[in-house]
Amino acid sequence: MRTVESILANWREWDTPWSNPPKILCELVGGTTNQSYLIAVDGGRWVLRLNTCKSLKLAVDRAREEIIVKRAAAAGIAPKVGYCSIKAGVLITEFIGGVHWDKKKLVDPEHLSQLLNLLRSVHSLDIDTPAINYFTYAEQYWAALNAEKINIPPALQSERSLIMDQREYDPLNPGITHLCHHDLSPSNIIEHEGRLYLLDWEYAARGSRTFDYAGFLTEWGIPIERLQKHEDLDPASIRLAARLYQYICRLWILLNAPQ
Repeated sequence: MRTVESILANWREWDTPWSNPPKILCELVGGTTNQSYLIAVDGGRWVLRLNTCKSLKLAVDRAREEIIVKRAAAAGIAPKVGYCSIKAGVLITEFIGGVHWDKKKLVDPEHLSQLLNLLRSVHSLDIDTPAINYFTYAEQYWAALNAEKINIPPALQSERSLIMDQREYDPLNPGITHLCHHDLSPSNIIEHEGRLYLLDWEYAARGSRTFDYAGFLTEWGIPIERLQKHEDLDPASIRLAARLYQYICRLWILLNAPQ
């Protein structure tokens, strides 16, 4: 059975400048998909994440994640990557000690503007990875639920019918795509020394900025009218994207729940 101790025992084989063995400080709680630990080495602190077998059924592309998180770190909007091994299921990123913003923070227009600038920085990253189709992504989750014989509530079955009726008119997969984070919850935003960073890039991919903004509005409880002062957004597309985002999140919760 793989343990964090057995993973760290191979630290000399990693491509890092570390001259001393990493030490486990504590397990980090809060995540529901992976296991994470705070480790210390050579005077610095890092977060070691062990991927679980859930990655495949949750449609997490680890190769894509590695490419994106390294580029985002180079752009100064994500923690520095110390080590990554897809085969071993390990990602080590620099620990950023800071403050997570809560929803009340965005009552201040300046803070909202600061966070939107961070999101624009994500969308401006030029990373050549395949774009995703959100309706197809949702159907992957639906298929995984059925494959595992997980009971799907009738309300969610009805929602699927309504969502998929919109697939023919899909405005969320434009010809021009942008890098999107796709998981803009308050827990993934952290401020350190006046600068904002984004954590957890597992679901990042090229896609629709409309979908990313819809997820942002949903997670932070912001009315679209406030965002329209800063961004040119189509209300109808945002409403569809928000509904699809919420639907995918409900499927994700079912898939991720203990069985």
